[in-house]
Amino acid sequence: PTWAFRLLSIVSGVLTIVFGALVARRWGRLHALATAFVLAAAYPLVLYQSEARGYAPMLAAMLATQWLSLRYVDHPTRRGPIWILLAVLIGVCSHLGFVVGYLATVVMTCTFPCPCRSRKKARVNAAFVRESTGNDREALTPALSREYPAEGAGGLATLLRLHAAPLVICAIAYFGFYAHMKIGRGPVVPVADALAATGGELIGVAARYGAAAIVVLLLVGVLALRRGKVDVVMLLTLAGASAVAIAWKQRGDCLYVRYFLPSMMMAWLACGWALGEIARRRPALAAAMLTAWLAMQVAPLTQLVTIGRAHHGDALAWMAAHSASNDLLVGTDQPTRTGVLVEFYKRRIKGDHHVAMLPEGAPLAPADWLILGPRCNYPDVYRAPDGTRFARSAIFPTCNAGPHGSGWAWEVYRRLDAAPVATVSIPAD
Repeated sequence: PTWAFRLLSIVSGVLTIVFGALVARRWGRLHALATAFVLAAAYPLVLYQSEARGYAPMLAAMLATQWLSLRYVDHPTRRGPIWILLAVLIGVCSHLGFVVGYLATVVMTCTFPCPCRSRKKARVNAAFVRESTGNDREALTPALSREYPAEGAGGLATLLRLHAAPLVICAIAYFGFYAHMKIGRGPVVPVADALAATGGELIGVAARYGAAAIVVLLLVGVLALRRGKVDVVMLLTLAGASAVAIAWKQRGDCLYVRYFLPSMMMAWLACGWALGEIARRRPALAAAMLTAWLAMQVAPLTQLVTIGRAHHGDALAWMAAHSASNDLLVGTDQPTRTGVLVEFYKRRIKGDHHVAMLPEGAPLAPADWLILGPRCNYPDVYRAPDGTRFARSAIFPTCNAGPHGSGWAWEVYRRLDAAPVATVSIPAD
C-alpha cells in the first residue's frame, strides 16, 4: 500500500515532536508543552512529515543531535558521542539540509544552559566539596568546577569529542555532493518571494503577509533579551543566518519553502520558549495565542484532508478508462519526474492495460495522452513543438500546488485526433 512508503516519515514526525519537547524541557515543563503543541500543529511539518521524502527523518535527526549533545554536556558517557554520530549519519543520509541544522547544534551546545539547580542543592554540594577537600584552596576550585559547572558548554574538549567526527562527515557531504548539486527543474522563484512564502508558512499566514514573521521573531528576541536567554537569542540568530545562507546558495536556481525547514525549526523552538514563558505569568494569554496559532493552521490542514495530494494513480486509472486501446502511450514535458510517477502508480490501473512513456526528446505525435506540469498555466489546447495538438481533458488537483509547494497537479491532455472527452476536474476522494 502507498501509506507504507510514508511510514518512515510519519514515525519521524512523531519523533520530531518528542525530541523538540525534550530540547525545550531544559527551559521548563510549560516550555516543553508549548513547543510540542507548536510542532504538532504546524502545517509545513504535517505536510512534509507525511510525505515519502527525506525531510521528516532529517528534522528528527536534527533535534535528536541537539538533545543528545546537550544531554552529554550534562552527563558525559562513553556512548554519548556514538549516539550523536549515528544521528548525524541518519540526518545526512536523509537530506543534505541536515548540514545546516547540525551546524546550529554545534553552536547551541555552547549556549544552551545546563539544567537549573536549586540554590539549596548548590550550597549542599559546595559544602560537601569543601569538607572533602579540607578547604584546600588549590583543590577546592577544580573540585567545585566539576561538581557545579557554569551554565553553557562543557568545554573545548567536550565539543571536540562530540562534534569532530560528525563535522567531518557533514563537510564531506556538503563539499563532495551538495555544493555541486543542481536541485530540481522547476521554475526559478525570486528570493524575496521564497522568503515571504517561508515567513507566511512559519506563522500560518498567506505569503503576502510573510513579512509579519520578522515582527513576531523580533518580539520573541526582545523577550529573550529581557529574560537574559542567550540561547534563545542564538536560536533566532541561527534561524535568520541559515535562511540567508540557503537563499544565497540557491540564488538564480530553484528555491522552495521546504529548503528552509531547518531554519524554521529553530524559529519554532524559540517561539515555543516564548509561549512557555508567557504561560508562566499569563496562562490565559498563552492559551489564546496557542488557539490563534491552531486556528491559522486549520485552513491548509483542511485542504490537505479534503483535496489530498496529487492523485497520480487516479489520473492513470482515468486515462485507461477513457482509452479505446489497452495500450497507453504517454508523453510529458517532465520525462524524469513523470516517468518515475507513472512507473510507480501504473499498478493502480485495473484490467489488461499497459502504460508506456515516450523517451525524452522524442516527438509527441505518437502519444495518445500528454501529462503537463508542474504549476504552469497551460492553454486549453496545447501545441507541442512538433506541431501535434492536445486538448485538456482532466485536471487532477493537489493541496500543496503553487510556486512554493511540493505538490504537482497533473493536467491531462488528449491528442485532438483521438476520441473527444469532455474536460473535467477530478474531485478529491
